Amino acid sequence: MTRKYKKEDLQEALKSVSSLLSKCRKAQTSVRVKSSQETLLVNRINGLQIAVELIENEINHEDLSKNVGC
Repeated sequence: MTRKYKKEDLQEALKSVSSLLSKCRKAQTSVRVKSSQETLLVNRINGLQIAVELIENEINHEDLSKNVGC
């Protein structure tokens, strides 16, 4: 079952996830981390990037469906 989210909720979620992604990327370049911590950080960055793309796709899909009248 897919839950429908309001566009405003998706935009707020996108801001939060994008901010966290940016902070993780900065941490990756500025902090010396141990191998296991680096792996965890890389996995987090990959997961957050996927989340950003999925949220953006959902926002764009909503916009497109309003224009097409679906």
